[in-house]
Amino acid sequence: MDSAAELFSLTPGQLRDFFLSFGESPFRGEQLFRWLHKVGATSYSQMTDISRELRERLEMELPFHTPLSAAEHALSKDGSVKIASITTSGLPVETVIIPGTGQDRRKYTLCVSTQVGCALGCAFCETATMGFLQNLSSGEIVYQVSLALSFLEKHLGEKWSEHPREQWITNIVYMGMGEPFLNLENVIHSIDILTHTRGLNLSHRRITISTSGIFEGFERLAEETDLKVNLAVSLNSPVESVRRELMPISRRYPISGLVKAIAKFPLPRRQRITIEYIMFDGINDTLDDAGKLAALLRGLSVKINLIPYNKGSVEKSAGGRPLRASSRNTIDRFATFLRSKGFAVTVRASSGQDIAAACGQLARKTRRSSKDASPGEKQ
Repeated sequence: MDSAAELFSLTPGQLRDFFLSFGESPFRGEQLFRWLHKVGATSYSQMTDISRELRERLEMELPFHTPLSAAEHALSKDGSVKIASITTSGLPVETVIIPGTGQDRRKYTLCVSTQVGCALGCAFCETATMGFLQNLSSGEIVYQVSLALSFLEKHLGEKWSEHPREQWITNIVYMGMGEPFLNLENVIHSIDILTHTRGLNLSHRRITISTSGIFEGFERLAEETDLKVNLAVSLNSPVESVRRELMPISRRYPISGLVKAIAKFPLPRRQRITIEYIMFDGINDTLDDAGKLAALLRGLSVKINLIPYNKGSVEKSAGGRPLRASSRNTIDRFATFLRSKGFAVTVRASSGQDIAAACGQLARKTRRSSKDASPGEKQ
């Protein structure tokens, strides 16, 4: 076991087998897992219920290496935090902490990345400018949660002394850099770790995987009958020609097949798939578009999330047309029409725009900010 990412990729069962392999009690595996994921230990020396002799042996047999190192963070005026980290091979990863609103402000959602860069080339997405560089291991995905908890502990620990550490992050969305369905085995394994009762014990219902619509991913995820996570699908237009301009993947995975994949996907009772729809001025935001969207999704167990477009570092275009955000009035009119057709519709608040942490803005640029600031504190 010599991989830098491997320690944080191991489940309690795998750790039990590891301890058994050199004559130790398998219970030590559960102890180690708890220290890593529930307590947040940063070295073997902190694991006081494991003997010094065993800790020294662990250091030789399974060195305590972290798969990511935090490079810097940026704080938004709305309370969002973007954490930039580096893999052991020197590649950039970005993770976003998003606070709740109102009374739920201390219920944080964490947006994690699954790849470094992305191969899909969506016209509106900043990550696409990086190209595809690497899949993240399950340990690298999981460790983004550890980095976020360490940040919250540093800035909010005293205020949250009445809340166990594992309750600080209430939701995880696989919506950061990359396409989760193109790294699905590591995504599934990371969820197994994050939901384990010996660790953070996150509820599957609090986890969402977002995809651009890889058909094989629907089929593979459906095989995981115990994995009752939420699913979101990035659609962005009901018109095939327009979707292809926005999302070249639609040439290989057309809308007609995507609708069939959504219809076939097994859902727990009362659960619906979220249709993500980024609103672009004059491209996909007319009432005619809304009517076509309603017709396309009729009869499916879906809800619709309308997302204002967040511009990136450079002006982008699709099919020769510049990408600009729809007006709020246009978005509201679009939402009202869909609701009149019986759909549940939400309009996403764009968190972290000022630090390039909103939907479609993650790449490799992070502005350094004060290390002493707290989430929500204005810079």
